[in-house]
Amino acid sequence: MVGAQDVAMGVKFSAAVTLRCCEFPEPGLPEGRMTAPPPTYSAASAGSSSDGAEGVESLFPFPATSVPGVAPSDITFELVEGDFQSFRGVWRMQQTGDQSTLLSYALFVKPQAWLPVALIQGRIENEVLRNLEAVSRYSESQFQRARK
Repeated sequence: MVGAQDVAMGVKFSAAVTLRCCEFPEPGLPEGRMTAPPPTYSAASAGSSSDGAEGVESLFPFPATSVPGVAPSDITFELVEGDFQSFRGVWRMQQTGDQSTLLSYALFVKPQAWLPVALIQGRIENEVLRNLEAVSRYSESQFQRARK
């Protein structure tokens, strides 16, 4: 995956990553492979937890918007090679009703020392939102198609 962005005065920044992706159907990724849930872990939590993740380089971030007590299916991704020191995360799906599924996302990124975080943070946030919106549209279309 390669991302590029115009920064200032005609300067273009790009970064590339090769990711390894793994599926973990129900009951999802084993808890020992994730950071701990935030202390206020509840269905009302928002965002993603990366507290303490800096010291635990091999763990995936816990999706804080997960619903407690609902078995997840997870897809993990982690850096194989690229322009970051660390880049890993989790897509989590939880069936919350007969016709609804919650999709949560958590990401931990540690840039190289030479890479100003301000250059990439907005880009990553925008890409995550675009990806989630695309997954939502696709899921809705598949659900509607299956109902016909």
